Order: sequence, then C-alpha cells, then structure tokens
Amino acid sequence: VFEGSGIESITLSQKLEVIGDRTFKDCVNLKEFTIPATVLTIGAEAFSGCTSVEEINVPSGVEIIGNDAFEGAEKLAKVTLPDTIAQVNGNPFRNCFNLTQIVNNSPNLKFIDGVLYDADGFTLIYAPVTTTGDIVMLDTVREVAPGAFAGSKITSVVISDYVEAIPARTFMNCTELKSVVISGNVKTIGDNAFEGCSKLEGVFIPKSVVEIGEAAFKGCASMASVEFEERNTTFTLGASVFENCSSITAVELPSFISKLPDYAFAGTGIVNLVIPESVTDLTGDGVFANCASLETVTWHDGLAGSLGYRLFMNCTSLQSITIPENITCLGRYDRSKWTYYGDVFKGCTNLASVEFLGGDDYGCTIAGYTFDGCMKLTSLVMPGSEWWYDTNAFSGAGFTSLTLPSTYETGYNLFEDCPNLETITFEELGCVYDLFEGCTATTIYINNVYDVWCVDLDL
Repeated sequence: VFEGSGIESITLSQKLEVIGDRTFKDCVNLKEFTIPATVLTIGAEAFSGCTSVEEINVPSGVEIIGNDAFEGAEKLAKVTLPDTIAQVNGNPFRNCFNLTQIVNNSPNLKFIDGVLYDADGFTLIYAPVTTTGDIVMLDTVREVAPGAFAGSKITSVVISDYVEAIPARTFMNCTELKSVVISGNVKTIGDNAFEGCSKLEGVFIPKSVVEIGEAAFKGCASMASVEFEERNTTFTLGASVFENCSSITAVELPSFISKLPDYAFAGTGIVNLVIPESVTDLTGDGVFANCASLETVTWHDGLAGSLGYRLFMNCTSLQSITIPENITCLGRYDRSKWTYYGDVFKGCTNLASVEFLGGDDYGCTIAGYTFDGCMKLTSLVMPGSEWWYDTNAFSGAGFTSLTLPSTYETGYNLFEDCPNLETITFEELGCVYDLFEGCTATTIYINNVYDVWCVDLDL
C-alpha cells in the first residue's frame, strides 16, 4: 500500500489484523510507528528496506512473521519478540547489519550460543552480526534460512548432517570465517553463499553437492585450495563461483565438469592451467580473465568450436599460447545482434607468440579486440585460408611484420595503433576499412594481394 512512499510516521488502525506483504517496503524515511496489539501477522517484506527504523517492538498477539519482514533495515538495532510468536518464515532480519539485540519472549524460538533457532531446533533462523567464535550447528537442524550468518564474525562453522541446502548469502561477508565443514548430505550451495569470506582458507566439496550457485565463493581472497570429491553424478557450477579468489594458485578441474561458467576462475592466482579432457566447452565469458599470474595453458585435442569472450583477458604473465586445431572462433557470436564479442587475449601485455594448429580447411574467426593491447606480440602462426578478422582484432600489437591467410573482408581498424608494423603479407585480401589507423610507420608494405576492393587503408 505504502511501498516506496516518503512517509516518516504512521498510526495504524487498532482493528488491523494483518500487515500485508511489502506494505511498507522501501519506505526509507519511515521511523516512527506502533504495531497494534490486534495484529496477528506481519507479512513477507512488510518493512523491508525501511532504512531509518532503529527499534521494533512486536506486540503480544502477533503469531507469524514473514520472510524478509525487516530485511535491509540498516539502522535497526533492537527487536523485541512477544510470547505469542508461533511461526517465523525464513529470515526476517536478513541484511540487518546493525541488529545487535533481539529480546525473545517466545517459547517457540530459542537462542543457543547466540544463534536463533525454532523451538524444535529444526530451523536455524538468524545469527546477529555480533556472533563470534566457532559454530557447530545443532545436530537437529534441517534448514538454514537465507543470509542467516551474513556479516557475522564467526571463525568456523560445522554444517549439520541433516542440512541439504546452504541457501543464498548464508555466510556472505563473514570476514573472520576461516574454515567450514560441509556435510555429506548437502546438495546445493546457493548464490553468494560464502562471497566475501576473505579469511576462508579452503573448501572441500563433498560428492553429495550437485550445484554451486553464482558467486558462491567470490572474493574469498585467502582461499588457497578447492577440492572436489569424485562423483558419477551431474554437476553444475554458477558464474563467478571462484572469481577473485586470488590465493588459488593451482586447481585440479574435476572430471565431471564439461563446461566452465562465465568468470568461474577470473582473478585467481592460477599459474599453470591444465584443461582436462572432460572439459569440452570453453565458451563461457571471462573464465580465466584477470589471472595476472597465469603463465602456461595446456589444452587437449577434444576442444572444438569457440573460445569465450574475454577468456584470458588481462592475463599479463602469459607469454605464449597454442590454439587447438578444432577451435574455429576466438570469441562469442551473438546471433540476435549479428555481433562478435572477442577480447579473448586483450591486455595480455607479455604475450609474444601465438600458434594456431587448425584452420587448414575453413580458417578461423578472430573476433573484435581479441589481441588488443598485446604489445609484445610479434609471432603469429595461422595456417589455412578464408579467415575472418573482426574490428580491432590486432590493435596495439607489437608486430613488425606479419603474414595472414586470405580473407574476403575485415572489420574496421584491424591494425590500429600498431606502432612497429612495417610489412604485412596477405595471401588474398578482400574488403578492408581503416586498416592501419594510428600506425606510426611512414611506409607499410602490403604483399601478395590479388584481389582488393572496397579499400580504405587509412594511411
């Protein structure tokens, strides 16, 4: 009713029995209100995003509090729960990072070691941000509410054997968390579950786990090891799952993963990368982007098709690369926009040598900006014919001379800002545009050109 309004205070009817879902959601100025004693239910997200509220006294008579009822109430410091509370759905206090005091009068809820559970101990509801130390969940716990420990100062946690899901954001930004024991019954680890746990040192993923969500361990800067227990079941990794885990210097990719998702290991400290035969699809965006320590990449012959957009972008320690023979495109093609997205090796400032093993039959597509900024790139081996070079594919590279297979057309600014380029040899050259814009050489020789049309060399 009042969602997103600018109200600062409100007097509620003494006959009101239900505060509905999202009633005061995002009322960022709301600070003063009294919940009438006639209210039985506070709905989901009822006061979510009420960032000015500092204290809430839930009156006797209220029986049900909905999921995320007070989520994101940034200034909320104290909540009083009455003896009539019979049911709490999910986590009403998610992202209440200043909530340090919960006064509980309900026999249907209990605090143990600072953690709020339901009376049976089946559901772990919430741990205030002041919660510290080592946490062993009650062995009766079946369910953990989303964001239950987010922002707390716990140092270790043991997941109950009955828990099958670690929900989204459960341990997000637990900056003191160093170790976690994931039980052998856990099947899913939700989005952002451990994101920002900057002191987490490692993780063992048991074979019961079939899905790890997006950014589940993103930003775990101290994580040095990831171990997957072997299994015969299917397995899914979410995008950015280990992104910016800068202490991971080596990873043994499990045999049960065939495709690596977008940015899965971007920003890690991997030095020597081995792609196992089980991985047959590297079309994900930025899977190993910004891996500044990456020096070598070892592939297998089974890789085919495309290499993903920004796959190795800004891998500044990479000096040479050999492209498998069945790779036909560096970059991703978006059919809906008729556009290639490249940047595959963009910003690899120490990349000096690239060799393509394939291309004998139909050549390969080099999508836009694939080698942009590779200032030390001087050796390029490209067999075959009928290649396609997209916009700025080689801009900023360090070539002095270059031989390229035939092409029927190129994108714009193919060699833009290549300061050392003096000689280029095409087997056959078709339509070109602004080919040498920004090149500083006074003369560039183009050899073996049999068919040139639509030419705009921009010299």
